[in-house]
Amino acid sequence: MTSAGGGLDGGRFKGSAFLAQSAALDQALHGGRQDTAAVGWLALAERNAAGVDLVHQDRADEAVETLHDVVADCAEALGPQHPDTLVAAGNLAIAQACAGRLAEAVGLLEANLASRVAVFGDGHPRTLDARDALGTMLRLSGRTADAFTMHSRVARQRALALGPGHPDTLVSRLGLALDGAEAGDLGPAFAALDRLLHDAEAAFGPRDYMTTVVRAVAADVALALGHVDHAVTQLQLAYSATESVRGPAHPDTVALRAELADAVAIQSAAQSGP
Repeated sequence: MTSAGGGLDGGRFKGSAFLAQSAALDQALHGGRQDTAAVGWLALAERNAAGVDLVHQDRADEAVETLHDVVADCAEALGPQHPDTLVAAGNLAIAQACAGRLAEAVGLLEANLASRVAVFGDGHPRTLDARDALGTMLRLSGRTADAFTMHSRVARQRALALGPGHPDTLVSRLGLALDGAEAGDLGPAFAALDRLLHDAEAAFGPRDYMTTVVRAVAADVALALGHVDHAVTQLQLAYSATESVRGPAHPDTVALRAELADAVAIQSAAQSGP
């Protein structure tokens, strides 16, 4: 999901701050029924997917409108605690955060998380999705201590259930490192990101999207620590991978090109001396 604001990810990498649940509603696509109710569920699933697509397209305000109606219709047709209603409500919270409505988003996702714990259980993947997204929202709201606590919990849960190198676990570990960096603990955050980058490269390769996100964030922290040469090297790799995979005009590529130019300028100034 699109990042809702600044922080160390700088607003680039649309989709890196949140992982919206893009899976279609279970009842609609896996029920195997062809009656009127099944057709209604399918329509809700398609509208939910359309709302998620709008978030991916950086059209968050439109996504909020779409998903607000989906949640209301799901609650009426299926019930407010139905698993599919909770999926749609979680996506609405993410859309609100992407639209800059962080206070509303946090309140909705806190309620959504409590419902997921009650319906799915504390360690269910859908519960962990909401807990992880809430941690990111808390960090973007300036509540870094609460975000660190949230991400620490979900990172442990995902590591135990899925393994330390699973994509979902890597996302939680990235959130945890960002929490620390935002709180000013740059050294430990840099070390955590270095380990995370190693694991992401081993699991997915150097040009994978997740690897590139981690590499760029690690470069941000390195630059903040004054490790300019290291930051430039990592940004060059991140830019090269993004350009080759997503093309030169993609927003991620454009943002990384500008950030790399800034880092190179800092490097040149340092090398030229006073």
